[in-house]
Amino acid sequence: MAVADGSSATTLSRPRRASPAVETSLLLPLLIVTMPLIASPPMAARLFDVSGLKLPNVLAVLSFFAFMNNGLTWKVTDRLQKGALIAFGGYITLFTVNFLRSLPNVERFHGLLPESFQAGQMEYWQSYYVLPMLLAFSFFYILQRMCSRDGLQATISAISLGLFILSCTIIILMMSHPAVIMDTDPMRGAVNALVESSLGMHYNGVSTIYIITTPLLLYMALKRGSFWVLNLLLALGAVLLLKSRTGIFTCAAMGVLTLIVLGQTKTLFALAPLIAGVAIAVMGKVLIGLLSIGITQSGISTYALLSGREQAIWLPLIAEWTTDPYRFWMGAGLFGVLSSNFLFSARSIFGAGEAHNFYLEFFLDNGIVVFSLFMCVLVWWLTWSYKLGRQLRTELYWVFFLCVASFLISGFTGRRYFPEPENLLMFPILAAFINVARLRLRSLEHGQPPHTAPKASPAQAAPTAEAHA
Repeated sequence: MAVADGSSATTLSRPRRASPAVETSLLLPLLIVTMPLIASPPMAARLFDVSGLKLPNVLAVLSFFAFMNNGLTWKVTDRLQKGALIAFGGYITLFTVNFLRSLPNVERFHGLLPESFQAGQMEYWQSYYVLPMLLAFSFFYILQRMCSRDGLQATISAISLGLFILSCTIIILMMSHPAVIMDTDPMRGAVNALVESSLGMHYNGVSTIYIITTPLLLYMALKRGSFWVLNLLLALGAVLLLKSRTGIFTCAAMGVLTLIVLGQTKTLFALAPLIAGVAIAVMGKVLIGLLSIGITQSGISTYALLSGREQAIWLPLIAEWTTDPYRFWMGAGLFGVLSSNFLFSARSIFGAGEAHNFYLEFFLDNGIVVFSLFMCVLVWWLTWSYKLGRQLRTELYWVFFLCVASFLISGFTGRRYFPEPENLLMFPILAAFINVARLRLRSLEHGQPPHTAPKASPAQAAPTAEAHA
């Protein structure tokens, strides 16, 4: 995926401003900033003790009406935008169908996981459909209204500020509990208890946020320095403190790949030993023990390496679905894993609320037909995106592409495909990814000559929409 082919920098053109009132609104950037902390107790608390009246709900509803109350909301100007809207419509339709299919199982969900699922249809609708749907619509808002150079800047700024707040929160939280940092328990129960009570998510879920955004944070640190370097360092520290092996390995691998794609191999060789040395010096025995899980004197233990997922979750679920014709062909609807008759009944099988595998969970919810179609579309989209990137030769495009690829790779050990607190940033990232391509194609169509943009000051909050190659 060599993109540093010597082509010159290109300034992306700016389309006509649709509505200053809409584009300068702080609602959408504020909503994006809150996404990494949206499951935390302060954000999840009811306002004035009114059911459903929570800060994320209020921001999501206000953003929805602010962006829908505009005559140009549905205007389509190019093929990329049209294709993205069709794909988003298909995603929303699939999510809606799966949710409706899960409604008869609400009582079962509550009985199995009362801490996650409240009793009653109304609460289930609010928590697992209305709010996720409103938050997922951030993709639509950014695609339609943040497609200018200023809009791209605002989107990246909001994502980065949200991550800065999250990283500071995690570091302060962990530093105030040093015993949790030094805990060598391979199950990381102390870390999970602390993170769940403070952030409302499993530590793997919080790590997913960094998995998604590592290429973008690294790119910003390289291009803008100053605050952006600090933001990257805080994120790396937070990932280490969370002790998620998937988070550590994936962030490290995507960081290396991002540097290679950006043509920064010298930077890679210079930074890798330094970062590794600092990480070992700070966490030492804890980090080494964490990364050596699964390595035994007789070789590699896949059971320990995968925390028993393949034997205690994946294989039993596959066997159960393949013996049930209806669930094999049609799936079980949203949270299909909770319809399993094995997971909560056999001692040798984990009572898990998720399949701990993005692709397996998609199969459990939708069945083999939709799953096969999904995989074909995914492979086609990745191939098409790669070819388009070769044509555009734009660094920021490849950075966003790597953000998406990072999420898909991490899906082999977890993640979910429907809107969840851990994957909400995928929606603005995907929209920004498409908008970068739209802007670049528009500049190529207008035959704009390439030129180098003036260097931004260190205090600048976001990058210009410059395409470096």
